[in-house]
Amino acid sequence: MRKHRKRLFIILLIIFLVISLEVFFRYLFLQTSFLDNHYVNNDAWWRLRWIRNRRYVEEDVANYFSIYRYDKILGWNPRSNLKNHDIGKGAFLTTNSVGIRDDKEFSKLKHEGKTRILILGDSFSFGEEVSDNQTFSYLLEQLLTESEVINMGVGGYGHDQMFLKLKTEGIKYQPDMIIVGFLESDMDRNILSFRDYSKPIFTLINNEIITANNEIPEVDEILKREAFKFKIADFFSLLSSKIRERQIKAEMEEMTKAILDFMTKTSMENKSQILFVYLPVSKEIFTDNRNMGEEFFKEYCRSTRKKYQNGFNCFDLRPVFREASNKGDKFRGGHFPGHYDVLAHALIANSIKNFLVQYNYFPY
Repeated sequence: MRKHRKRLFIILLIIFLVISLEVFFRYLFLQTSFLDNHYVNNDAWWRLRWIRNRRYVEEDVANYFSIYRYDKILGWNPRSNLKNHDIGKGAFLTTNSVGIRDDKEFSKLKHEGKTRILILGDSFSFGEEVSDNQTFSYLLEQLLTESEVINMGVGGYGHDQMFLKLKTEGIKYQPDMIIVGFLESDMDRNILSFRDYSKPIFTLINNEIITANNEIPEVDEILKREAFKFKIADFFSLLSSKIRERQIKAEMEEMTKAILDFMTKTSMENKSQILFVYLPVSKEIFTDNRNMGEEFFKEYCRSTRKKYQNGFNCFDLRPVFREASNKGDKFRGGHFPGHYDVLAHALIANSIKNFLVQYNYFPY
């Protein structure tokens, strides 16, 4: 009898401790600033942050000024038919009927005599915090007068989503050239299934990338599942990611390389040129210290150029920004927090234009 009571006591004690820990972690993650002060590039960290933030912002998916809608393949995509939508810092956004950042529609068939350029990237390529006529995609089109530039950058995207965006939407526009804006933070996103919202994630099997989650759940489904997710498990997930940082970094680099390879392969199969452009941010602009992302970018470009004689190229913009910074120019996204300002976008547009002319992509 005593043994049974002792066992029952131990079971009840364990249940009490588990419930107490669960209540504690729910409070810690969802009611305090703990997550903000302890960043981990981990699905649980981003999911919990999204859940917590839903109490303060009115968003269906990614928290970007209500400009994104749910997408079952990509996670989120720009809303269509936005007109002068306020996106902060005095900037306004317009999208066409399919959610492309432009006030005009684009035919799937190219205009004769026009070179069509497709821009892929994250919020820095999309042009967060600047208006439509201040993005480097818009300015590049003004500089290359015989071109047509389609901006398919999307805030929060990793290279995995850029690749899917290219396959599902971008390639239908038959671009002559694909320009991919590359940031180090994009690499972090390639190993996540939840970032600004639930997103696609790839697994690498026999040098092939396979989508591990074929359809992204809608908001109501995510919220329904969240009620049954143990926050104790989330804590151990965060702890595991912190301990495995070096191994995760290696996995991230392997996955990023595979995605960029498939992006390049897709462009070649569709007879498009591809140009990867490294976009520096923060201290990269005003110090001489290279970070891991730029080192990866340069090594990837060096090794990949050996495979292709034509159609592939890379352009590292950090030296351009450093030169401008040394001359006294100061940029938002570098010297000041936030995303690129119009000065930075103009520098990018002019630099890309000069690069394309130098390598005879454009005859002027």
